[in-house]
Formats: sequence, structure tokens, C-alpha cells
Amino acid sequence: MGAGTFTASAGAGLLTHAGGADIGAGQTSFPTTIGLVYTVTFDVGVGSVDAQVGTGPGLADLLASATYTTGTGKSMVFTATSSTAYIYFANVTAGTAHTIDNVSCNKPLHTGAQVTLTANQDTWLPGHVGAFWKISDKAGSPAEDAWKASEALPTQLGLRRVYNGHVYEMTSVGTTGTRPPVHLRGTASDGGNDWVYINDGWGYVEILAYSSARSVTAIVRQHLPKNATSGTSYWAEGAFSGVQGYPRAIAFIQQRTALAGASRQPARIDMSETAGFESFRAGILADSAISLEVDSGLVNAILWMEKAGVWFVATNGAVYTLATSQDTPIAPDNLPNADEINAYGSADIQPLKIGGKLLYVQRGGKRVRELDYQADNSNDVRSDRTVLARHVTSDSATITQWCYQQDPNQTVWAVRSDGVMLALTYFPEQDVIAWSRHVTDGAFESVATIPTSTSDQTWVIVRRTINGQTVRYIEYFDATVNTDCALTYRGTPVTSIAASSFSHLMGKEVQVVASGGKLSPFTVSTDDLSFSRAHAFVEIGLKFDSDCLTVRPEIRTNEGSTQGIKAANPVTTVRVISTPTIRINDQDYPTRGNRDYMDTGPPYITGDITITTLGHTTTKQLRIQRVEPFPAKVIGLFATIDTGDL
Repeated sequence: MGAGTFTASAGAGLLTHAGGADIGAGQTSFPTTIGLVYTVTFDVGVGSVDAQVGTGPGLADLLASATYTTGTGKSMVFTATSSTAYIYFANVTAGTAHTIDNVSCNKPLHTGAQVTLTANQDTWLPGHVGAFWKISDKAGSPAEDAWKASEALPTQLGLRRVYNGHVYEMTSVGTTGTRPPVHLRGTASDGGNDWVYINDGWGYVEILAYSSARSVTAIVRQHLPKNATSGTSYWAEGAFSGVQGYPRAIAFIQQRTALAGASRQPARIDMSETAGFESFRAGILADSAISLEVDSGLVNAILWMEKAGVWFVATNGAVYTLATSQDTPIAPDNLPNADEINAYGSADIQPLKIGGKLLYVQRGGKRVRELDYQADNSNDVRSDRTVLARHVTSDSATITQWCYQQDPNQTVWAVRSDGVMLALTYFPEQDVIAWSRHVTDGAFESVATIPTSTSDQTWVIVRRTINGQTVRYIEYFDATVNTDCALTYRGTPVTSIAASSFSHLMGKEVQVVASGGKLSPFTVSTDDLSFSRAHAFVEIGLKFDSDCLTVRPEIRTNEGSTQGIKAANPVTTVRVISTPTIRINDQDYPTRGNRDYMDTGPPYITGDITITTLGHTTTKQLRIQRVEPFPAKVIGLFATIDTGDL
């Protein structure tokens, strides 16, 4: 510029000052990626050199500027805002020739940069795509000098310092202040200079693409050390990946995210920092992240973690409690103990928390066990809640999924592998543990309960065959509807229902209830459904029956049990509410009376039905059935049994 010159030689660039206001200067450009951080490094010969970076010729939109004295390894850091950056050098001393040498722009190692990882031995597999990799300084610890108070730093943007193991990069020029940087994200001032947090001597990358066992493409997720490009033996593979496996058990324990059950480390629990649910930074502070093993002597995978009075951890071989001594907070120097409470392993199904108890499906899917920490009966046979109902499951009909409907009737719904739905009416405080089976024209595949403003609603996915095609319907249980997969109409009285309204049951024989009465069943086709008179309520759906066989009653006498003894049942009473019809031991009750209207639905009764026709039998059982599309609600059974002279 002016009479100044810039001469390039084999060894260095020569900047010559011609005197007065004239200077020697040089400028070049190179491609950049917007948003990435770049580091320009160079050596300065005699005197001082001005260095600047901009987005265009003539240094439009200046990105960085500083003066550098004689020395090697000078650096300047800038964030690209365009696809091309321009760097400018000029001498500043009158009548002096300066040199610059070894000018280079490092490939970005900052967050967002794409890099290639290379190993000197087979390291990666295709399943590592998506995995995180930790890369440390080649010395194993930060190589930068320590931060010092009131230190006059070189006018060198991008200078890095270390404090308490954390690496920071200078973003302003001047003397350091008296407040050391301690932040772990963003930028903060020490009272003199601004410092941006870089890393803790190591950074993270996420693998994007697999090239070979020794080469992968990755994106930087946390700034890498400056000298990472020269190679390091200090690296670590992420805990979770397609190779290591992913956690199958997740919980929040004492304000920590807890992850467990990965395939390569099946018995390990990783816990985050306290209240730092996404940070698993290891350390020695009370709130640092921790890892622990559930030591069972066997390689049993952790399947779930749930709290009910105490934290329970279930594997496929046993169930454990997880607690510290005297229930103190979990910390790196106060790890919880895992104590085995039973050797009944769990199936890979999340438990149900009901009140202060846990229900879980035992390994194999055929038994349901109860965990009650307060009662401390985990090892007791009473914890098997299927002990009196072995018929509800089998080797070919295991529990695969379940949910809990708290209101209105505290019911556990469980899908069986053969498509049957199980129901467990569960009132442990009343000693009510009652199982039942529910079948439909098809197969239940999934179940979930959704709370509403007044109760809980249970939804299911049902696989059905409709018109020769396999379909899956999302349906819900409604206690006021007495057919399956039903359509209901409530409104202005109508004399017909369009076929399109119930075409989801095309080809099926369906039941029809209208204005409280049962109409003749019909097979769904493209024809509308017509009535001889108008109805304000219509229900159309698939028929299902309800069937209950009572257990054999047991009476203790002075001579022993009455099991197997022929006895008379002179009187048996069945108490019902809001029931129009019910079948008991193949007899329908109640029958229509002479005064009942025949062109309306059957009357609903609440009261007792007396049975006097059971005679003498060794079984002394009742079979109660609902065979019509109406409700049948039994609330009590009472019997008189005459064993005669035993």
C-alpha cells in the first residue's frame, strides 16, 4: 500500500515499510462454513504485524483484529459469517522489513464442525453410527497454561487458559482480572478479559457415518482440544450405542436421571448429576454423576426401576432394593446398596404402582407378584397374586402388556400372548384379588388407560378379520355398552341407520339393541338397517357372553372338610342390581311377568333371585351367565348347604 511492498519467497512472506504513512501488506482468502469457529496460526519475524480477518476484500465486516509481536505459534480465532474469509497482514514499524511464515487455518474443532476420526487399529463397527466418542488431550490433561490473576496477556485472540480443570478461550484482549472463570457454558468475564468455556481437556463427537473399522465421519458436539489433530491415546467410547446397547430401564432417583440395562453393561446403573438430568459429568462433588453395579454374582439384566416406599430394581433373575445407609442422599462417596429381596426375576414389562404396592410380571409371563415394602412380605407366598388362578395363564398364553384402571373399579388389564384380555380386580385392603378372562371376535394386542375428568378410560388395539381382511381397530371399554366394537346412536328418534355407519363390521353378524329391547341379529352388508318404529337409542355390535363358575364352597365340620361330600343346596340366593336378565345353571331369570309390556325391553330389577332347584351334588357350584346384550350385575351369593349326617 503506498510505496510499501509484500514479497513472497520460498521461506517467508516479506513485508516492507517505505516510510511515512506507507506500509507493506498482503491479503488472501479461503472458503469457510458459516457458524463454525476457525483458528488462523502463523509466525512473526522482526517487529510487529497487524492481522485482521473479514468477510470480503478490503476487510468488509471485520471479524477479528489484533497486533502480534515477534514469535512463533501466533493464533487468531474467528467465527465465519460467510462462505469466504479474507485474512490481511501488514507491518507496523516504519522503515523495517518484517516476515510472516507458516500461515495456516486449522480445520475447526469447535462444536458443529465435521471431522474425520482415524484409528491405528480396528476400532469401529457400523453400529457405532449415532454413538458418542470422548477425545482428550494427547497428554491426558489440558495442555494450556493455568489462568492467573492480573496477568498481562499477549494481544492474541484465541489464547487458552485452564482453571480448575476447565479450559477457557480469551475473546477480548487485556490484563486478566481477579475473578477466575468457573462457568461451564457460554462466556463470562474475570473482571478484565472475557472467557468462553471450551471443554475440560476433552471434547465429544457424534459419529455420523462409518467408512471402515479405522475411519469414521463425526460431528463435534463439544469443542475438541486444540492438538487433537495430532492424535491421542486418551479416548473413551460412549456408554450407549448400537454396539453397546441402549438403556431399557429409566427412572428419576433423588433428582437424578437413572439409566440401566444396556446389553453390554446389563447390571450397571448410570445416574446423572443432581438436578442436571442430561449431564453425566463424573466428579467427586456430592452432586456429581455416578455409576454403580447391581452385584448379583450373575449377569442379570436390569429391566425396570420403580419406587414404592423404597426403590426396587428388578432383573430377570431377582428383585433388589436400592438404598443408602440411613436413607441418606446418593453421592459419589455414598453409593446405594442393592440388596436382594427375592429370587423371582421379572419379565421385561414395566410394573404397576398401585397405592403403596407394586405388581410385576414374573419372568416367563405366567405369574403376577406383589411387592409391599411396608408389609415386608416379598419372600412370602402371598406375594404371588396368581396362586389361586393358575388357569388364567399358561406356557402358550403369557402376559405381554398391561395397565391399571384406578377408577371406577381398580382393575388391572393384561394382554395375553394369544389375544385374550385378562382382568384383575384388585382391592388388597379388602382382600379382593379376583381374576377374569375377556375374549372377543379377534385378538387383543395392546392396552392403555387414559384419565378423564371423572374416571379412567381403557383403550385397546384389537386385531379383527373384517370382510376377509385383517384390520386393527382402536377401541375403548364402556360399561354402558353391552356389545363389542359397537356403534351407538343417541338422539332424535330414527327409523333407520345408514349402512356406512357400521361398515367397519362388514360381513359380521351383529346384535342390535334399540330403545332397551333386543332386535333380531343381522349380517352387515351394504343395506341400511331399518326399524318398524322410531328409536332414540340404538346399539349395534358384536355379541359376547359372560360366564362365571363359582369355586366349590368349603365348610369345616367336626368331621373335617366337606370337599367331595354330596350335599344338598336347599336354597341359594343371587343378589343383583339393575339386571334385566341373567342365566343361572341354564335357567333364565327373571322371566317376563304377565303384566310386563311385551313390546319394550325387559324390566331391570334390583334384588334377590332365589334358586331352589340345585338338588344334591358333590360340586355345589353355580354357573352364572350373561347371554343377552344387557347388563348383568351380581353383587352377592348366599347359600344354605345341608351335608346331612356326615
